[in-house]
Amino acid sequence: MNTNICTQCGTRTIKEVCECGAKTIRCNQFRGIWEHYKGGLYLVFGIAKHTERQCTFVSYAPLNSPDNLLVRPINMWQELIHHKGREVKRFIPRLDLTMCGKRDDLCTGGDCACSRIDKLEAA
Repeated sequence: MNTNICTQCGTRTIKEVCECGAKTIRCNQFRGIWEHYKGGLYLVFGIAKHTERQCTFVSYAPLNSPDNLLVRPINMWQELIHHKGREVKRFIPRLDLTMCGKRDDLCTGGDCACSRIDKLEAA
């Protein structure tokens, strides 16, 4: 059974709408490459939950600095930002890595996720 997460409060549920009234999305939808509204590409590992406060975070790292692990509250990740007179999403998805997601010596090339990441970085 797929687990969803609320885009507002971070509650995990199997429902399409959370008890708080906000829409939910599948947890695995977060894995992949995302672009920040100011530029920069980030590899998202998934959703993390604080062990004591039960707050929900997105766990990620800059593609150009993968050892620099970061977390951001899910509601901040999803919020709209006022930028240059417009409302834009803070992060937008650029590449879904739910099928592969590994960049290692086992890559066979072709149209795997690894080659698509290389193309994104070169752009």
